[in-house]
Amino acid sequence: MQLLIIEIIGWVAMVLVLSAFYLNTKNIVSSNSSIFLTMNILAGLFMAINSGYHHAYPSMFANIAWLFIAVIGMVSGKAKNKGV
Repeated sequence: MQLLIIEIIGWVAMVLVLSAFYLNTKNIVSSNSSIFLTMNILAGLFMAINSGYHHAYPSMFANIAWLFIAVIGMVSGKAKNKGV
């Protein structure tokens, strides 16, 4: 059961990353919007969990960095509440 949960977390992370990228590419959300940054925070966290479980440490640390970059963007006051 634990493996299933970890795999679901990984798939949700993948959907979040691709969705955020798509929405940004189509100018539906901006890269400094709270929606975009929240999606990236969750994706980084979920991918780090999945990667850590599978002992994929380079990927885990890259995703932790991804998470921190998104958090910095959010708390620095640059995040906008609106999508675009």
